[in-house]
Amino acid sequence: MENATKALLMAAGVLFAIVVVSLLVIAFNRISKYYNENTSSTQQEQVVKFNEEYGSYATENLRGNDLLSLVNKVVDYNKRKSSADSDIGYEGKYIAYTPLTIKINFNNKQDEFAFDPEINRLILDSEYEQSDTKNVVDDKIMGKIENLNSWYSKNSIQQLASNITSIFQYNNNPNEDKEKKQFALEKFKQICPKLASNVGNDYNNLIVNSNGYNNNNSIYDDVKTYYEFMQLKKGLFNGQVVSYDENTGRITEMYFEFTGKIQ
Repeated sequence: MENATKALLMAAGVLFAIVVVSLLVIAFNRISKYYNENTSSTQQEQVVKFNEEYGSYATENLRGNDLLSLVNKVVDYNKRKSSADSDIGYEGKYIAYTPLTIKINFNNKQDEFAFDPEINRLILDSEYEQSDTKNVVDDKIMGKIENLNSWYSKNSIQQLASNITSIFQYNNNPNEDKEKKQFALEKFKQICPKLASNVGNDYNNLIVNSNGYNNNNSIYDDVKTYYEFMQLKKGLFNGQVVSYDENTGRITEMYFEFTGKIQ
């Protein structure tokens, strides 16, 4: 009788253990399912938000200023969030997002931005790409502009480009009234006091001498370069999304084409 009681107790204990384990497994599966569903939902929300943010640029008549803002965002995104070259992103975490690529086609109409007919100083090619492997827009365009902003100050070079005709209109006429040249020279000094001592009292120092960026270019050439940048910001582009990541659904490539119009 005693042995039978022990056997029953042991059987009951085993059964109880089985029930407990079964309940734990069911609970774990439910928790895992809930976590996975919430994780999947969160990831989907992030993809939708990401695609809405970047996809909003894929429109007709996008201003060049907005396109350059997109390029800056892509540069930052590819540094912080993508993992093309390694498993560790810029923030020190593993993030398996595919880098973004932006392609810009000027359709050989980049001379529309130039101050001098068909002489470009900033946009020298018809096609540009900004990606994790090609840093062309940020390097060849924005890099030059950042240098000019530093050399003159951003406010000064902007004002000089806006007043390019009134200040530099005498460059091809050495016999122009000296008073007019002096007035233009003084206007330059007011706008850009940083370089006032460099140009002195000689108007030609604005045009031919190497008082521009890094003492290599003329001031006039630098201003024409910045003028081209300001025109680029007013150019109109048509954009579209080219491709999405097969796994995440995120936008991976966008394409923009210059319409030939400036507003």
